[in-house]
Amino acid sequence: MTATTVEPIYQLVTPKGRLNFTVVQEKNNRQVTIKPSDPRAWLEAGILIQDVQAKLTAIGPATAISDVYGEYGFATLYGEALESVTERLSYMEVVYKCLHGGREATPEEAKAFERNMIERSTIPNAVAKIIHDFPTNSDPQHMLQAAIAALGALPDAPKNVKDPEQRQSASRDLIAKMPTMIAMIKAHKEGRRWNPTRGDSFVGNYLQALMGDAYRNLPQEYKEAYQEAWNQYLTCHVAHGSNASAFASLVTTTTGADPYNVALAGISTLYGPAHGGAAGEVSNIVLELQDWLETRFVGETPTAEMVKVFLREKKENDPSFMAPGIGHAVYKGVRDGRAVILEAAFEHLVQNANLSPEQTKVFDIAKLYIETAEDVLNGKNIKRNVDSLAFLIQLVSGFTETDENGKTTAQSAYFPMNFGVARMVGYMALMNEAHENGYLIIR
Repeated sequence: MTATTVEPIYQLVTPKGRLNFTVVQEKNNRQVTIKPSDPRAWLEAGILIQDVQAKLTAIGPATAISDVYGEYGFATLYGEALESVTERLSYMEVVYKCLHGGREATPEEAKAFERNMIERSTIPNAVAKIIHDFPTNSDPQHMLQAAIAALGALPDAPKNVKDPEQRQSASRDLIAKMPTMIAMIKAHKEGRRWNPTRGDSFVGNYLQALMGDAYRNLPQEYKEAYQEAWNQYLTCHVAHGSNASAFASLVTTTTGADPYNVALAGISTLYGPAHGGAAGEVSNIVLELQDWLETRFVGETPTAEMVKVFLREKKENDPSFMAPGIGHAVYKGVRDGRAVILEAAFEHLVQNANLSPEQTKVFDIAKLYIETAEDVLNGKNIKRNVDSLAFLIQLVSGFTETDENGKTTAQSAYFPMNFGVARMVGYMALMNEAHENGYLIIR
């Protein structure tokens, strides 16, 4: 077996700083050997390394797109640590890279690609009519599935998966139209007139379609802060090893199914509460905790001891209760690196977008909840996952509603749909990679 050396571009983020390492990857059995660039720094950071090397096992089938290294709390995108990717590339640049087999765009290509994606984001009238014909109390997730299926039903839909150009066209269409369809569904359900404006930022257009005048009237620096947060959120959700929905889309791909059915397989799997729906559970528990604190400890500053009482009562009332946002099947004993990225992204949004006191209060309570839950579960060495704070960026971007009692609640049904905006990129990248490499299944 021949081992290939990848350039030492990986980084592990620790409290002691960023630690560099080289990766030697044996592709057949997915076993990965990492070699620290500075073993002394690793040891000082508290990471034990036997013989200056540590063996890791990548999760899932062989793919160049994404690997997950659970022991160290990070994932990669085309061989680069996700922390590094989010610092270097915008979401649109990440999309380009995924649709071109890992090749990054030149500045000119990136601009042209974003313009093309903005042009493709328009929804055909036939699909828009299907969305608007739904009763306003319809399930938004199933409305999105119907819209995706309708795109594939159109007579000019590019569905020949043996043609690379048609695969590329379908991939771009699905990725570009996902945000527009979600914003259109949301506007229809809320009885708002659909009147989007098209700017030169793909992410900015999505935010304007979602938030309307609340975003349109923001100063430019606040808009940029929102766009930066969503760039981070979307990039963190593009791909994550062989996750459940990516695997479902890959299995569907290997049957020769067209891109629209591949997309539906992935999105349908993503809707499960143990996958894309997990952020909604975290949102619900944090908002419930906020109400509980305001009722039980009127006028007092929330503390970790108060949260411990809340968690204890939840467990006593329901022995099966497990704290949402804590624990991951792959990241055992370490924090999910994506959670670290998103916490920093939201901190940046708080500091640069003039969020309301109510919005920053939810952030403070969410952090207190996560930190306390980690502390309570410290004996089991269970840490936060990506869903622990992913909901916050969505909450402050218009995914809330007020009930008949005047209480603000999260529109958590949209959370897996936003997750799907990014993960659609991963589905399409896997589909293209599979066809290029000739993946097959046994029938």
